Amino acid sequence: MERTRLSGLVVTLVLSLAGVHSNAGVGAGGAITSPNIGQEGTLDVFIGNGSRQVVSLDVATNTWTAVGFAPAPIGAGGSLSNLFNSCDYAFAGAQSTAFFSTGGITWLCQNQRLADAPAPVGAGGALAAAPGLGGAPVDHVFALRGGGTEDFWRYSIGQDSWTALPLTPATVGDGGGLVEFYSNGAICSTSSFSVAALRGDFTSDFWCFNIDQNRWEAGPSTPAPVGPGGALAQLQGLGHIYALRGGGTEDFWRMDQLGNWSRSRALPDPWVLAAASSASTMARSASATWSTRFRAAAPAPCGVTTSTRTPGARSQRFRMSRSTIRLTAARPAAASPRCGRRTST
Repeated sequence: MERTRLSGLVVTLVLSLAGVHSNAGVGAGGAITSPNIGQEGTLDVFIGNGSRQVVSLDVATNTWTAVGFAPAPIGAGGSLSNLFNSCDYAFAGAQSTAFFSTGGITWLCQNQRLADAPAPVGAGGALAAAPGLGGAPVDHVFALRGGGTEDFWRYSIGQDSWTALPLTPATVGDGGGLVEFYSNGAICSTSSFSVAALRGDFTSDFWCFNIDQNRWEAGPSTPAPVGPGGALAQLQGLGHIYALRGGGTEDFWRMDQLGNWSRSRALPDPWVLAAASSASTMARSASATWSTRFRAAAPAPCGVTTSTRTPGARSQRFRMSRSTIRLTAARPAAASPRCGRRTST
């Protein structure tokens, strides 16, 4: 597993918390998106690392489903973006031209091979479909080719065809990211929908593509250079843009609607989280406990301590979709009549 692929480690964390493990591990091309489906939403995931597997987690029931298979092995540049109330659109990456629909409303999407990308997609390849906001250009999916190129494309869902758009201001490498968002004119010079992009490749470059004017603009530089695993997302409720720095760091940033970057709480160590999600590991650690909104498949085994947070206890929280994981110091335990062990009150 590549420690530098921070977005891949986020996928690893989701899989591990839900009890899904891959012998090969999540690697290059690991990706995640969230369709507007299910009681509490779903998460569609690429394992990457050469696997063709596409899996989906129903957050409310903590149930994984095999959605299907990509038409080509998923590697560096593999990416996934959900069109609100529709399909996931995806690149397989790994220097292939494979582009396809999957996940989302599965009966509609059916893992369909779509028109190939105009050229092979490499590390830094990224996709951005329309968010769930009125007026968004729902027929279009925007794409970075990555792989040290300047290529930027638009896919028409209705026409199943690609159009070359103006080249990016500089070459895009590993850590390239893309998200479509609504601009109020402070970040990009339009009060309409725009596409935000990270250049990656250990640069601080952040750009906006003005959809109305069909041109690129320089945006506010990121607080530090972005490397492999860099990624972008928009919080639709408030319009904030969030970014992972990648490059083996824990840096997590937010841009407000005026274009100001701030540092959000650093990501927790995914290795610690993944290890702590194991019941056997939890049983050996009396000083830390985990609670999550994921529903357990079975009651916790005897000997596993649970707790609630005590005043002044140190904690870390990592919010992903609608799940929250918290690390806290354990409270003194009371006897459990069921197991003869001690659980919290």
